[in-house]
This record gives sequence, C-alpha cells and structure tokens, in this order.
Amino acid sequence: MLDTDADAVLGIEQQTLSPWSQSALFSELEYDRGICLVAERNGLHSAKPQVVGWCSCRYLSPEAELLKIAVHKKCRNLGIATSLLSDLEQMLKAKNVEKLFLEVRSQNHSAVNFYYKNGFLQVGVRLEYY
Repeated sequence: MLDTDADAVLGIEQQTLSPWSQSALFSELEYDRGICLVAERNGLHSAKPQVVGWCSCRYLSPEAELLKIAVHKKCRNLGIATSLLSDLEQMLKAKNVEKLFLEVRSQNHSAVNFYYKNGFLQVGVRLEYY
C-alpha cells in the first residue's frame, strides 16, 4: 500500500462497521513492523486499476495480529479478501511468523464464517468487549 492509495482505502473504510480515520491509516503505514496491502481491480469506476480492498497487520515474530480486512461493497464475495489474506500470510511466513491472531465481533457472521473458512480457530471470547 502506498500513501497515494489512502483516499481509496478511506472510501472503503466508510463502508465498514468500524471505519478507520485518516490519521489511524497513516499511522499504520509508518509502523515499522506493519504490513498494509491493497487489492486492485479494473473497471470499478474507470478503465485504470482501482483499489477495491485492503488489509493491515502488525507482527512481532513469531506472532502477528490482523487488524483489518475490508473490501468495497460492490466487490464483495469475489475472493478479494481471500486473496489479500493469502498474500499477507505468505509475507508473514517469510518473516518467520507462525501464528496470526485477530479479533472479530461474534455478531459479524459473514466475517466469522470467512475466518473459519480460511482455517482460523476461536481461541477465546472477550465478554462485553464491543
């Protein structure tokens, strides 16, 4: 992800339940042990590639935490989040990360199903967290 992708990512963020601010996004881009990726696709609003999804994580080998995956509403259920997660996992593996953790609202059934489908397991519940 580049600084020039920020406006598109912030647009996607406005479609999420917990949108990140511009300052939070730029803070992640500057984080030394962070990875921010974008997915691009032709034809969403123009002929040139447009950012249609993004993800962010922080790592400290041998562990990492997935902070966010978000996909543009018009591009959901096309495998974009799966591709982002796969690319992220490959990058983390190259950095000797063995475990990837995340937090997800239990009421967000599509996200819960996505993570189960991609091999994640529930290891705990934070009561009254959200």
